[in-house]
Amino acid sequence: MQKVLITGSEGFIGKALARGLNSAGYDVVTIDNSESSKSTYKSDIKDRKILEIFSKEKPDLVIHLAAQIDVMQSFKDPIEDLGINGIGTLNILQAAIASKVSHFIYINSGGAIYDPLSELPIVESAGIRPLSPYGISKFIGESYVRILCEENGIRWSSLGLSNCYGPISENRKGVIYKFVEGLSRKESPVIYGEDMTRDFIYIDDVIDAITKTFDRPSNCRINISSGLETNILQLFLKIRELLGSKIEPIIAKPRFGEIQRNSLSNSLALEIIGWRPITSLDEGLIKALELES
Repeated sequence: MQKVLITGSEGFIGKALARGLNSAGYDVVTIDNSESSKSTYKSDIKDRKILEIFSKEKPDLVIHLAAQIDVMQSFKDPIEDLGINGIGTLNILQAAIASKVSHFIYINSGGAIYDPLSELPIVESAGIRPLSPYGISKFIGESYVRILCEENGIRWSSLGLSNCYGPISENRKGVIYKFVEGLSRKESPVIYGEDMTRDFIYIDDVIDAITKTFDRPSNCRINISSGLETNILQLFLKIRELLGSKIEPIIAKPRFGEIQRNSLSNSLALEIIGWRPITSLDEGLIKALELES
């Protein structure tokens, strides 16, 4: 059985992925730097001792999830953002190359890197024009992966995720969690633009997509998405109805650096790795809000 190394294993996707791979019998090694980390190794991905971990463990496959993912935070501290998403990725990648991994899977942004004027749903060949330091750093990370993996004959995959969501007891970030939290406190959530849209993909579908790449490296970027454009205001109204609330949202001006509309085509994922999402937004929200009887 393959030995799989996961960075960012204490994050929402990382925890779900590690659970799934352990249950499937994989030899799983995990790296994370969070204070309460229960991973195999607690380490900053920028630390050069990462090389020692790879040298000791000799993983067959790497799934690089660790990242700075907050768009607004990337404006507040673009140097830290670049350090984590650029230098951190390069450090992990160099360690992977030195330990002769067979496949490097990079978890990319499925929205922040593309030209916001692209036709929806956005295909992988669309223009690259990030609006934020976060988008820039994630594209830089992918570029390192592409160039250095190809130079060293390593198979690679870049998975451009749309907005991943899941049970709010585990995923305590993101717009769905913020809406539920606001409603539970009887506070009006803020929506930045009544026309803002996003593409939502349920965690189980994301884990399925990642594992499908194990034996089918894409050697390119593929979008992992629902392919559907969901209005954020309408999403709030749906959640409000499910929770039996009448609280009204606050509509504010769009924030600089945030894309206003987004949905991603997933046709290439079907073609290359045979993946398509199976969880509808309605089904996913019931699971996410933990309303199942």
